[in-house]
Amino acid sequence: MMQNKSQVGGILSIISGALGVIGFLAMMAMILMFRYMLTSPTLGIGPEGDVAFGVVALIYGILGFILLVLGAIGIIGGIFAVKRRLWGLALAGAICGILTFLPTGIVATIFVAQAQSEFSVPNPTDSRTTSTPAQP
Repeated sequence: MMQNKSQVGGILSIISGALGVIGFLAMMAMILMFRYMLTSPTLGIGPEGDVAFGVVALIYGILGFILLVLGAIGIIGGIFAVKRRLWGLALAGAICGILTFLPTGIVATIFVAQAQSEFSVPNPTDSRTTSTPAQP
């Protein structure tokens, strides 16, 4: 069977997250475009353009911010999936990838969910994570 599902899922999650960040940049470009169109005196739109721009900027700003956050979580989750660490975070990143770019996000979620056994489990007896009492 396929033993690198976590890596494939992680790469797809990173792609979905990157597309979410690109979506954020597109939303910011749309705000600038609408600002020019709605407030430009050459287009003949008066003070109503300022009000319309405020509404458009708010809507696109909120959507862009949501895409940025989801994209960042997708990228971080993808990195953890490629490294095979913290399965829960990797799965959360893949799920966020569904919301940023549906095709790769669904496939990433399926692969990461099936790859749970590939992820390392923190060892509670690891000397780096436990502290030993000081000797008197």
